[in-house]
Amino acid sequence: MKISKIYRNSIILSMQNMYVFLFTIGIYFVYIPWNLDRLNITETDLGL
Repeated sequence: MKISKIYRNSIILSMQNMYVFLFTIGIYFVYIPWNLDRLNITETDLGL
């Protein structure tokens, strides 16, 4: 069964968009708390 070019491109673009979304979520949950601890500031100071 041959997959059409449009269908294949839409799958690839969906995977790329999910990667960017999960990468952003990962930065939010990993690096922001780490930097808060490292800089000794609270979430209130950051404005979260």
